[in-house]
Amino acid sequence: MKLRLKVLIILASMWTAISLVVFVYSKYTLTHNYARLEQEEGINNLKQTSKTLTSMISALNLVNFDWSQWNDAYYFMTNKNQAFIKSNLAFTFFENAKINLIFFFTPAGKLFYGLSYDLSAKKFIPIPRDLINYLEINKSFITYTDVKANKVGLLKIAHNYLVLSSMPIITSQGTGPIHGTLVMGYFFTGEQLEQLSDIVNMKVSLFPLPLNRPDATLTTAYAALKKGSDYYIAAANQDYLYGYTFICDVNKKPIGMLRITMPRTLYQEGLSTIDHYLAIVISMGIFFLIMIWFLLKIFVLDRIINVSHQVTDISSKSQFSHRIRMAGKDEIETMVAAINSLMEIIELTQEQLKYRIVQRTEELERLSQLNKNLYTEMSHQKQIESQLREDEKVLRQMAYYDALTRLPNRLFFIETLQQMITQASLNGTHLAMLFLDADRLKSINDTYGHMIGDAFLKHTGQRLKHSLRKNDLVARLAGDEFIICLNEIKDKNHINKITETVLSHLSMPLSIDHIIIKPTFSVGISIYPNDGTTIEELEKHADLAMYYAKRQPGNAYCYYDEINNEAETS
Repeated sequence: MKLRLKVLIILASMWTAISLVVFVYSKYTLTHNYARLEQEEGINNLKQTSKTLTSMISALNLVNFDWSQWNDAYYFMTNKNQAFIKSNLAFTFFENAKINLIFFFTPAGKLFYGLSYDLSAKKFIPIPRDLINYLEINKSFITYTDVKANKVGLLKIAHNYLVLSSMPIITSQGTGPIHGTLVMGYFFTGEQLEQLSDIVNMKVSLFPLPLNRPDATLTTAYAALKKGSDYYIAAANQDYLYGYTFICDVNKKPIGMLRITMPRTLYQEGLSTIDHYLAIVISMGIFFLIMIWFLLKIFVLDRIINVSHQVTDISSKSQFSHRIRMAGKDEIETMVAAINSLMEIIELTQEQLKYRIVQRTEELERLSQLNKNLYTEMSHQKQIESQLREDEKVLRQMAYYDALTRLPNRLFFIETLQQMITQASLNGTHLAMLFLDADRLKSINDTYGHMIGDAFLKHTGQRLKHSLRKNDLVARLAGDEFIICLNEIKDKNHINKITETVLSHLSMPLSIDHIIIKPTFSVGISIYPNDGTTIEELEKHADLAMYYAKRQPGNAYCYYDEINNEAETS
């Protein structure tokens, strides 16, 4: 492949890769950011709509306040004055106040008087019995003990939504005693939704709960709100966005889903901006690609190709006395000078090559013989190194392990225990040292001989290994004395459990050369850092506790702090 074509392919590939990265990253990042801004705008619109709806509902309190804190209404609850009804509860009151319902309840929560008016038909209608039943059952909405208390909100009865305001009936001076409760309300219908839509300048819809229409978007929004989200935003299509939130009744129970429909103006403008931005980036990339290509071709590629042709011609004819000609004062001219110098060296080298070949052949024969001798010497050296490693293992075994039981000896135990103490100090954990002594070793040696005693010690060492945890440490000190370190203990119950397990394994009858031995052991226990912070203190205190344990029947153990307590008590 020609150099020009290679460079062109590389530049085009780089431009394509960079353009793709810029396109994908910009498209994803900017689209994501615009979508996030759209979500934030939708949530703000939902908040504003909910706030406006709350203000519309709360406005009913203004009408109710004038009536509930009024001497005429206050005394009406006492005498049920018909003149009050005729002069104040005419149809004009309902039309002016834009309400459908007015109810007077006794302090006990029973309906005292009520009217219902149809604003559309302009006539009085029967009082909704199901509403009265609901209010008389849920008395918290119509009974008060505080003259300043009030309640206002939505209520769903059957298939109707009502806006209700409830206030205690008191005197015009705002004093009691409370003579009952005044409830005013109106039916929340499409007319109120249209008013809300006009105020927020967006289409507002209300969907009753439970949902009774198979709409995937509604179902998804309901599930999201049910999980605890206050708002849910979803795209209806490329042009409009839906925003959902729950509408709750006076008891804070969701009774409907409020939906606003918003134009996706911000998102559409964002997509248009992204497309213009990417078009500019791609156009600039193509322009710079063409410019770089022509500059490279004129100042670099054509000159390198010229040098290549001259070098090829000299090489094909083996005319190393010729030289390459190239104008300019730059790196290519420096390269040409280096090539010319190289050809001079090649010319001289050819003359010396034959002579050197003969010399090198003789040297290679000598080196071959030396290599054979060196290989023999290296093999012998490897054998010596292998033997030294084996001897080192034996010396380490002799230095750190007991020859009889194959357990670690005191030196190994002290070095390892010091590391365990350092780690426990850093981690804030506890260690336990167990000083273990075989009660009858001297009797075994005297009765059956030292061979049986040594075999007994070997079996004891093996049993100790198998009865402890992997992170615990055991060693033989001397004679019939063994020492154990329990790592990462929790409390004394933990130590007791491990100690009893060890004694259970060690005290099992042992058969050696048809001789049955029933061993017993005494154990002294000290705890780091309670009983000491150094190895010497822990070993000394555990040894002392072991001698106290020997005073008890076989297979007994004793804590160092129990010795102190006993001494203080005595």
